[in-house]
Amino acid sequence: MIRYLCYLIAQFLAIYLSKKWVYCVARIVSRLYYYFSWQSRQAVRENLSHVVKGKLTKEEFCRLVWLVYLNFGKYLADFLFFPKIDANNIDKIVKIKNRHYIDEAFSYNRGVIALSAHLGNWEIGGIALSLKGYPMNAIVLSHDNPRVNQFFIKQRERKNMSIIPVGFAFRKALRVLRKGESIAVLGDRDIFKRGIKLNFFEKEAVVPKGPAMMAVETGAAILPCFAIRQADETYKLVFEKPFFAQNAYNRIESIEKTALQIAEVIEKYISLYPEQWLLFHHIWEGE
Repeated sequence: MIRYLCYLIAQFLAIYLSKKWVYCVARIVSRLYYYFSWQSRQAVRENLSHVVKGKLTKEEFCRLVWLVYLNFGKYLADFLFFPKIDANNIDKIVKIKNRHYIDEAFSYNRGVIALSAHLGNWEIGGIALSLKGYPMNAIVLSHDNPRVNQFFIKQRERKNMSIIPVGFAFRKALRVLRKGESIAVLGDRDIFKRGIKLNFFEKEAVVPKGPAMMAVETGAAILPCFAIRQADETYKLVFEKPFFAQNAYNRIESIEKTALQIAEVIEKYISLYPEQWLLFHHIWEGE
């Protein structure tokens, strides 16, 4: 109950305070999270160490870790502001780059896998597409607290997004794709540890195999998309050219090759924006 009330209060502040003051509060909350979450901070440090590969000084690396927490606080503040976002103001908040790739992906009539990662603000990317009239279904991880979970679901559903809980995702996702609609999915964290082992930033990691499996099973187009925070606190929603599952000798090999291609796209964007990689869990085994 307390967590739920905290979210309600936070949303009230996010909606009725100026953006400047909202981000001031977000900075304070981020700082507290940074200092009192030793385990998550350790995971962020170890994940980022694979990304930057010793190219930063100790001071620069510490600042990079802090920026991840600060950007996470801003991400939450923006998520809580979602009730005020609509078709009339979305273009001021999100600038779309390469929109023609969206239309290309849908033109195949084979369904679209909108592939992203825990980078920038993946939530606002899905909402922008939904407000632009694209049928969006998002695979999401449920919260333990039922009231908090419903709070997050309603934030998305109010913007015409359909929600598919992770535990029921695969079969529902196949049905959605076969209808020619889109599935929004994040490809950088293997929640259930049943993914595929492959090289990610030059070291073996376990990555989700769900997006690759869906592409192999349905022939859906994979559309990489990343909502990146800009210096003026707006977002640039970038789309890459859609591609399809890799054909190989058998189904397993096709999934593996497709998963590798997906991982390479995600790796590219994390390398460009490591301070916006908002993942607080270990990616590499043994860490």
